[in-house]
This record gives sequence, structure tokens and C-alpha cells, in this order.
Amino acid sequence: MVSSVLDISPERWQVSPELELLLRVLALGGLGIVTGLALLGHRVIQTIGEDLIDLEPSSGFCAELATAATVLAASAVGLPVSTSHALVGAVFGVGWVKTGNIRNIRLDTVRNIALTWLVTLPAARRSPLSCFCCSPNSSPRAAKLEPPAPGSPKRDCQG
Repeated sequence: MVSSVLDISPERWQVSPELELLLRVLALGGLGIVTGLALLGHRVIQTIGEDLIDLEPSSGFCAELATAATVLAASAVGLPVSTSHALVGAVFGVGWVKTGNIRNIRLDTVRNIALTWLVTLPAARRSPLSCFCCSPNSSPRAAKLEPPAPGSPKRDCQG
């Protein structure tokens, strides 16, 4: 996504078909993942592995196997899926089967996870928009996804 934003030219208003994935973009993504895991990974593990249900090694293996099967099946038919979402669903399913009663699953944790997913959608929408707006090839009209008027001067995000 970021490579696409950096490649857009105000003259074309489209991404070139021979777009190359920039190494700095890959490095930035990897750094973000590593930083997120280092700072908040323990909370994610605690929420999924302890707060949702009490996972034992065998039920954790079942949840991981179900997640892998779900992601592989979805990828085979071309559906984009989140491994985190699939894992939470698998842990929920394992907990339901293991206890035989949905009331034994901590539904307040499920609610918190669902609310977090809902907050993620607008945040994910704003991230690429801010990258695009701060790109050297962008303009205020570009942030509104409107092509510039013919003959209009090139402007940056500051106006």
C-alpha cells in the first residue's frame, strides 16, 4: 500500500503496473510488526490464551491447527483473512467444544476483542490516507480522491 502511494504521479493518477515493492517499505512494515509484538505481544497472548478461556497445550494445538486450516482454505480461494481473527475464532470454538457451554467462555473478553476490531477499521482507513497526504506527489485534492482540474498548479499537502 505504501509503495503504491509513493508511486502515484499527479500527472497519471494511477499506480504504474511495474510497481516495485520498495525495500524501505518492507523494512518499515517489519519494524512495525516487531515493535508491536515487543511492546504488546504479551497482552495479546494473555488475552487469547488466558482471558478468553484457559487454554491447555492440547486445546491450544487444536486452535492453532484450526487457524492454519482456515487461513490455508481461504487463501486457496483468494479470500483475504486475518490470522488473528481466525485464531480468536478458533480459540472461541475450542472453548465452546471443550466446556460444552458457551457460558463458560468469558464473553466480556469477546466483547472487548470485537470492539477493538471495530476501532481498527477507521484507524486502518486513516493510515494510508495520511501516508498519501504526506507523499511528495500528493495534493489536497488527492486526499479527497479527486483528479486535479486541467491546468491547475501542483500543490503539496500544506496547501
